[in-house]
Amino acid sequence: MPIVVSQPQELLTEAMGLVATQNDTALVALVDPTNDELLFIYISLPNKNLEVVPTEPPRQTILDFYRTVNGTFARTFRVRGWKYSAIAHAINTCDRLLDPHDILHGSNRGEVVPIESTI
Repeated sequence: MPIVVSQPQELLTEAMGLVATQNDTALVALVDPTNDELLFIYISLPNKNLEVVPTEPPRQTILDFYRTVNGTFARTFRVRGWKYSAIAHAINTCDRLLDPHDILHGSNRGEVVPIESTI
């Protein structure tokens, strides 16, 4: 899967222009300037079977788009120039400040994270 590296202030339409040249699903990677966190957005191919939604605002940045996508599980979107809509999904990274043991076993070292999915 191609990875498109973007600057947080880059316009969404410009970043999606680079994604469109891949002719494949892609990850958009950017760094949040407020905390230096690496952010990822999975972008599907535009699909004629999805509802054609209104285009995103023309001056929206990729960081602003990430913030709207991160508030949902997945989001249908379309940018100017795309005939069909696509799906965006924010992929959260681990908190680099956590001890790796805490990630695997919960914040309380005596609390084991269950193996079953809670979704």
